[in-house]
Amino acid sequence: MKKYMPHKQYLVCLLVISMQTLNAFAQESRKPTGSFVLGKSMAGKQPLTGSLHDYLSTQALAATIKRSVISPGHQARLSHVMEKAMAGKTVTIGVIGGSITQGAGSSKTHKRYADLVKNWWAKSFPTARIKYVNAGIGGTPSRYGVFRANNHLLKHKPDVVIIDFAVNDLGLGGSDKNTVRYMEGLIRKVLNQPNQPAVMLLFFATSRPVKEAREQIWQSMDEKLLEAEGKAYGINVQNYQIPLGEHYGLPMISFRDAIVPLLRDGIFKWHELIRDTVHPNDFGHGIAAMLVTNYLDQVKAKAKISSNHVVKPVPKPYQTAKYEHSTFLELNRGISKNTRAELISQKGFKQTKRGLESTGDQGAIEFSFDGNGVYLAAVKARGHGKAVVTLDNKDETTINMNAGYKWQLMNLLPCFKELKSGRYTLKVTTHGKVIIGGVGVLYGTNETEN
Repeated sequence: MKKYMPHKQYLVCLLVISMQTLNAFAQESRKPTGSFVLGKSMAGKQPLTGSLHDYLSTQALAATIKRSVISPGHQARLSHVMEKAMAGKTVTIGVIGGSITQGAGSSKTHKRYADLVKNWWAKSFPTARIKYVNAGIGGTPSRYGVFRANNHLLKHKPDVVIIDFAVNDLGLGGSDKNTVRYMEGLIRKVLNQPNQPAVMLLFFATSRPVKEAREQIWQSMDEKLLEAEGKAYGINVQNYQIPLGEHYGLPMISFRDAIVPLLRDGIFKWHELIRDTVHPNDFGHGIAAMLVTNYLDQVKAKAKISSNHVVKPVPKPYQTAKYEHSTFLELNRGISKNTRAELISQKGFKQTKRGLESTGDQGAIEFSFDGNGVYLAAVKARGHGKAVVTLDNKDETTINMNAGYKWQLMNLLPCFKELKSGRYTLKVTTHGKVIIGGVGVLYGTNETEN
């Protein structure tokens, strides 16, 4: 005989279901405040509190998380690290990228997405010793990142590395397509470390003038622009970086793909997640961390202490392995030690936190290096001068440091890229204000770039 629910119980159940439905409807139909981007009036403010769970229904949250996972990648390396953590050993979490990774937009350092991810490791593996290194530097692309990785990140022997350059490779230091070779060099450099670190790619988003965005429509999600007040939002170069991630079997998480549909549907406005044109606020950093840690939760659920994991060999290059074999003589944090490059002399410069800055109309600095290519690390900024770079007192090239934007903290500017391997002398004569952060040296394959 069919059993019927008592009338009172039925009403209570119906009321609960109705409340859940209304709550979900309210969450999906929330009315964001203010204009799409409030600009300077929002400086220093954090419009939303809590987490994404507080604003979306269970279904919408699940869809958002699913969209964010571009690829789960090969998980053997991550599983190996988690097994190491389960055994109570020391695990080092590393991040490298631009200003977002450095923490721009967050109100305090412990609100940064990277710190929140590090905290996940500490809470998930309480018997492990979790160490952390943040190698984010604002206004810098992967071209600088691949050269400085040894000094800033890899010397700490990280077990997990999150790479964030999908925004900063958007026209910083060359055409977007050319940045792939530097990004690949960074990926290969990390993967080929003796301790076999796990690598994840994280894709953030920025805005561009609508006219520029229409000319490069592929930089937007689904090649559909999200336009407001003369700008296009949700722009990055992940479409160039995704093939790299697929080639190397890397987990890839897209903050861009998670939030853009929420913006298009009017559930949120840009200023509620992003503090300015690019940097997430505390709420946005929290979203990024949640997307990463949700993926890590899934990997952890399958991890167990065993020796059965098989780490796949690093495949042949997708485009080039040239930049994997690179090193950096650093001047902006004092003169670093480097067996392949040396500062010989300098005249007309003073030490600053960004590097050696010329003190007059003309300065001269000289290096020696051992390799087959050399880059000059320098600040490009409005009102800066130029540098004449001479190789062995023969070949000469001039680099203009003046830029249309306020400043770019540091970039590696190519001087002589396709040399025969050997020892060379590089002399730099500056005219006007120039800040030199060091030299990057290539020393591996002699393959020619396209």
